[in-house]
Amino acid sequence: MSMLAGLALTVLALLSLWWQLKKKNEDRNVIILFFSFATGLVGLWMIFDWIILKTWL
Repeated sequence: MSMLAGLALTVLALLSLWWQLKKKNEDRNVIILFFSFATGLVGLWMIFDWIILKTWL
């Protein structure tokens, strides 16, 4: 379950980051950039946590 949620969060974050980075520099929203970066880190952490729990426990 957490692997699937982590994958979904990572994909969502990458899509929103890509959407923001396509814009011109003046039109980018810093809050959306920050939250998409943070969401990507949380998603990657959930995937990493799932891998560690499945392989070590």
